[in-house]
Amino acid sequence: MSIEQWATGVEALRGRGVELCGEVTSCEVGPHLHLTDTVLEAAGRTFRIVTLWSGENPRILHQQWSALS
Repeated sequence: MSIEQWATGVEALRGRGVELCGEVTSCEVGPHLHLTDTVLEAAGRTFRIVTLWSGENPRILHQQWSALS
């Protein structure tokens, strides 16, 4: 999945009433390696999505979802 596909997916979720809670944070953790932290609210529950991206044309290496509430 590319960054563009990820962003399209987030927009599709918003279209279904899913809200971003707070800001999406992203930081470089190595050469061509980025970590993105997103918090979403859906159906009264809050979820955190941590995504590790790599490459000049970024691809998801790992993604973990956690229920916060």
